[in-house]
Amino acid sequence: MSKKDITKEENEKYEREDSETGYASKASETALLKASRKYDVISNNLLGNYDENGHYSIPVEILTELAGLKKIVGVTNEFGTELKAPYKDGITFNFLLKMGEEDKETHKKESTIYLMEVVSKVNGYIQNILTTPVATYTYKFDEHYKEYCYRAFHIVANIDETDDGALNGDAININKRFEYLNAVKNASKDQYLILEESFFNARLQILNELPQGALVLSEFNKKRSALEKYFMNNPKNKYRALNELLTSILEAYFDELEDTPAYKIAIQILIMKYLNQVNSISTQIKATEEYKKAKEAPVVKVPGAAAPAPAEKKPAKGSVKISSGGSKKSSGPKADKIKDAKYSGLGKNELASKIGGGSGSAPKANKNENKNVAKNTAKNENKNEKPKVETKVETKQPRKNRRNAARAEDTLTEQNSNNRATGRELL
Repeated sequence: MSKKDITKEENEKYEREDSETGYASKASETALLKASRKYDVISNNLLGNYDENGHYSIPVEILTELAGLKKIVGVTNEFGTELKAPYKDGITFNFLLKMGEEDKETHKKESTIYLMEVVSKVNGYIQNILTTPVATYTYKFDEHYKEYCYRAFHIVANIDETDDGALNGDAININKRFEYLNAVKNASKDQYLILEESFFNARLQILNELPQGALVLSEFNKKRSALEKYFMNNPKNKYRALNELLTSILEAYFDELEDTPAYKIAIQILIMKYLNQVNSISTQIKATEEYKKAKEAPVVKVPGAAAPAPAEKKPAKGSVKISSGGSKKSSGPKADKIKDAKYSGLGKNELASKIGGGSGSAPKANKNENKNVAKNTAKNENKNEKPKVETKVETKQPRKNRRNAARAEDTLTEQNSNNRATGRELL
């Protein structure tokens, strides 16, 4: 790659919500995000895709079906109400219902359901959550509001409660999405995983030739040793996990390494080559008959989310508006506010609720949005004890201050009861 090409890449804006600006800052950072997210979509069975600008979105047809699934109400806390929608083949969709505040002028209230998709890193040691608004219910706020809201979103008390208007395992577009993802997995024939080994070894070689590399590799080996038994025990996925772990360590040394010309040039060339190889695999997959068959499956238009209620029940009043499909990377409902309307998929005047509590008014862009970082477990002295998947909410720091935070003494806290451990996406 030429210097001209690198400069062009660095001038492109690619979304990365846990950064200060909301975008990746370097060409190598953008390229690595593009490559890793292609694999994330496939390996985590995500219902949406990232576009060329790094924006994640789910098709409206799939969002409409998600709104129509029967959902079982779970615990309610300060962040909202957790919902689960058992689907089929062992699949369960997780949602969060966030009720806004009453509008003092119109006396209406808006409530939004969000789909929570887990993106696992290092075989589950780090878990990022993609938060996508699915639909918003609007009606006058009175004693019947909650009842009507639950009916509109097909929320029931238990799995045995009937809801004749809800979809079950027959959501056509969702099913076709999973067929497509399975076709891509089969067509890739583990090419992505094979590529990970050469990429990992090439990065090690670069680090071994740098003075700073010894410290990076020392921390990497210490972390790897702590996680080996429980998170590095899948031979097939070994190098994918090692790359994700190495990336998390490199994040703490970003500035020092970027200030080293030998590293900056070598890593940019390597990562751009890696991205090109990933794109080449994608091109090969698209040429397979299995991919073409899955891709050519037509999108089926579906009715609105508020399906008619059973005859014995009062119909749910109010209106349901399906979101436009946009999403943001989040560390889940215990993370913080949706950063800005452009990440939520709703217009700025329509953003009716925010993850993490607060009023129902649309929040302004928060440049100091908190982030969740998976905690280290290198100091786990008991080698037989499984390292816990941990989260930590921190105020966003400038890159130059991240190293001290990442090198802080490891502490282990109790995993929360619902095990919704999350973390930020790294690099």
